[in-house]
Amino acid sequence: MVGDFVVQAPPTPDFSVTFSPNSLSIQQGSSGSSTLTVTSQNGFSGTVSVSASVSPPGPSPTFSPTSLTLSSSGTTTSTLTVSAAGGLYSSVTNGNYLVNVTATSGSLSHSTTVQVTVGSSSSSPMGVLNIPLTVWVGVAVVIIAVVAVTIFLARRKTAK
Repeated sequence: MVGDFVVQAPPTPDFSVTFSPNSLSIQQGSSGSSTLTVTSQNGFSGTVSVSASVSPPGPSPTFSPTSLTLSSSGTTTSTLTVSAAGGLYSSVTNGNYLVNVTATSGSLSHSTTVQVTVGSSSSSPMGVLNIPLTVWVGVAVVIIAVVAVTIFLARRKTAK
């Protein structure tokens, strides 16, 4: 037999990750969800762990579930929920955030991102400032302190 023979190694088992949708628009005080789909490639099967971080810090991302069992030639999903909790001590400001998602299984690791836009939970009437409640509380405390000192000084002056 004459000829060249090429021996190829079998393809390496792997997995891929995709989001749907890959961008979210949420209001302060609410949350939004996106579905992460993990797909087996080349016969991969095993447990895939998912985690998320946000840049810059702001909304809170959580996965349910965080550990996925993937069968050979199969797909599985996890739900990413991004919360922009509002309230008196909210640290989430309006703007754009990037949720960085990492899926790992042993030495395999894949990353993807979800763009998150946080907007105000209520629209301000024309001419009204859209300032966080914590700023208003701080201003009120300063005004109360100034009024209290003024009253104290006025009473002290009349007492002499």
